[in-house]
Amino acid sequence: MDKFSLLNEISQLAGKNAITKEELLTAYEKGQGQVEVSGQQTLTPIRFDLATILYYLGGAIVFLGVSIFIGKNWDTLNPLSRLLVTLGTGVVAYSMAVLFTANERLEKISQAFYLISALILPVGIYTLFDNAGVNAISYKFQAINALLLAAIFYTSYFIFKKNVLLLFAVIFSTWLYFDLTLWFYDVQLHSKPENFMNYSLLLAGGIYILAGYFLSSGTARIMAGFLYSFGIIGVLSAGICLTGWMPDQNHIWETIFPLMTFGSFILSIKLESKSILVFGAIFLIGYILKMADEYYTGGPLAPLLLVVIGLLLIAIGYGTYYLNNKYLSRRN
Repeated sequence: MDKFSLLNEISQLAGKNAITKEELLTAYEKGQGQVEVSGQQTLTPIRFDLATILYYLGGAIVFLGVSIFIGKNWDTLNPLSRLLVTLGTGVVAYSMAVLFTANERLEKISQAFYLISALILPVGIYTLFDNAGVNAISYKFQAINALLLAAIFYTSYFIFKKNVLLLFAVIFSTWLYFDLTLWFYDVQLHSKPENFMNYSLLLAGGIYILAGYFLSSGTARIMAGFLYSFGIIGVLSAGICLTGWMPDQNHIWETIFPLMTFGSFILSIKLESKSILVFGAIFLIGYILKMADEYYTGGPLAPLLLVVIGLLLIAIGYGTYYLNNKYLSRRN
């Protein structure tokens, strides 16, 4: 049966209420390896339908309410009360998320409670340290906080196989990475190199892309898209910042950065990632406009320069369109 005949038959079955949208999605995901196949448990993909958006929005509002309550009453609460409304709330939210995960009908609601726990638990662990009389915002205890949370969510991810847990684990790992990097330069070396944050962001973006590559062939490949997007944004943001601004521009990085953007086009094909292609094009356009702003001096050649810039932007637009249609149009 060809594709059009199959789609026509599906339309007829849907019209007779003989097949549901959920059944079609399940069949599609089974073919993509995103649901249970041959008795193997795989990951629950993150879907941003209306219900899921409302779950996350509700979770964020709950966190906002708890934060306002804590902020307004912090000075009047005793240490035990502070611990209960922070760490206690986070533990309760996480426990409820686990309970909802075990119930197939309520599984999606668990995402909201995982969000609440991920937002409140860092404050709860901070409060625990603060009550113990230690400097909770020091590099040491921030690292412990991030490490504990990353361990909790990585462990939860391997148990419950939910991508939202992996997302939070990656976020806390990123916090740990920047905390340890800052600690190394501030405490151990007592100084930071020029453009320290840019180089740190450049490395973090590269790690994100590498992690996305390792996840792209497994059941968690839906996370690869997130990692590719944030990774390329980190790499190219750091790169364009390293070029500097007149009169302190860095001519070496001004030469390197366009090569980075063209490299991102090649990388998008190798990794089959539309997000890398799109962000590479956006940053290249931004770089051209930045250079034009810095070096544009008017004069008789000014109109010609504007024409060249316009043609370059058109060429970039067509190039991304061509690469997308030729190499990525059939990719997820």
